[in-house]
Amino acid sequence: MHYNVITLKREVMRMAKEQTLQMRIDSKLKAEADNLFSELGITTAGAINLFLKQALICKGLPFQVKLPMYDRSAPSEDKEFSSDR
Repeated sequence: MHYNVITLKREVMRMAKEQTLQMRIDSKLKAEADNLFSELGITTAGAINLFLKQALICKGLPFQVKLPMYDRSAPSEDKEFSSDR
C-alpha cells in the first residue's frame, strides 16, 4: 500500500510540471499528421514534444529553413509574358 502512495505522488508531481499548449492547425494537416505519427507509434503530442526537445538540443530548428532557390539568369515567366505584348 505504501508503494501505491509513492507512485501516486510521483504521478501528481509529474502532471504538475506539464503545460497545455493550444494552437490552431488546419484540420486536414492535423489528420494527416495524426495518421503519420500513429503509424510511427507515437501521438501528435509526443511528436511535438520530440520537436521541442530537439530544438533545445540544436539551439534552433532541428532542420534547415531555406527560401526557394531561383535561377536568376533565366528569364522569369512574367518578363517573357510581358515581352510578348
